[in-house]
Amino acid sequence: MEWFAREVYPRLNQDISTRLRDAALELDLEDYLRVLGDLAGRRVLDFGAGQGHKAIFFASLGAQVLALDAEAPQVERCRDNLRRAAPLAGAVDFRLGDETTLGGLEGGAYDVVFSSEVIEHFPRDRAGWLCGEFLRLLRPGGVLLLTTPNGAVVAPEEQPGEGHYAHHHNFTLEELDALLAGHPAAYRRLRGYREDQRRNRCFYRWARLDTRLRTSRRLSAPMRSAYGAASAPLVRLYNRLVHPWVLARSRRNRALREGDLSGRCIFYAVRKAGP
Repeated sequence: MEWFAREVYPRLNQDISTRLRDAALELDLEDYLRVLGDLAGRRVLDFGAGQGHKAIFFASLGAQVLALDAEAPQVERCRDNLRRAAPLAGAVDFRLGDETTLGGLEGGAYDVVFSSEVIEHFPRDRAGWLCGEFLRLLRPGGVLLLTTPNGAVVAPEEQPGEGHYAHHHNFTLEELDALLAGHPAAYRRLRGYREDQRRNRCFYRWARLDTRLRTSRRLSAPMRSAYGAASAPLVRLYNRLVHPWVLARSRRNRALREGDLSGRCIFYAVRKAGP
C-alpha cells in the first residue's frame, strides 16, 4: 500500500492535487486490506469504477480486476489513469457497463465484489436486486464490500445529481442488513468525518489551490511551470513532515469512531456463505 500511495497515486489524473499525500485515502485503503486480506491472484469486480483508483490499487496488490462504469468518459479516464500507472498498465480490464452487464458475467467467479458510493444511485427495490447479483457473482467465501452514505445522517437531497449520479435512496445500516438478510456480515463499519474536517484544513484547501494554479489558463505555460517548480519543495515538506502527523491523528480518530452511528459513511462487508 505504501508503494501505491507514494509512487502510483501521484501519477493518476483526478480533480484534486495528487502531489499531496491524502490521509483519508490511505485510511480507506487500510480498511479495505483489513477486510480483504491478501489479494494476490484473486479475482476482483469493481462495479462503478469512477476514475479507476481503487481498481488500480487492487491490481497493485496482484489482483485480477474487472472494473465497470456506466459512463463512457469515466471509462476513458480510467484507461488513461491505468496508462499513467506504469508498471501496472494492462493490469485492469476497464469496460463500459452498468447493472444490465452483470447478467452476462459468470456466477461464482469472483473472490471480491467491490462497489463504492454506487448503491445509493438505485431505488430500494432495484438495489435489492443489485445486491443479489453481486452475491451471485461471488464464489462461496467471497466478500462483498460496499461503501455508501449513511441514510440515518445524510438525506438524498443533500447530494443532488442527475442521471447515473442522482441519489435515489441513502441506506441505513438496518436497511442494508435487510437487503442482505441471510448472509453473514463479516465486517460493518460506520465512519465519521471528524478526521476529514482536520484534513480540510491541512490538505484539501491547499490541494484545490494547487490544482487551480497548475492548470489555470489565465496563467501562461511558463508561469504554471515556474509555480510547479517553486512549490515542489513545499509539497515534499508536506508529504514528509505534515502528512505523517495528519495520518496518525486521523488513524486514532477513526479507531475511536468505530461503529459511530453519527458517521456519514457506511463501510459494509458481507462474506458469502459456503456451499
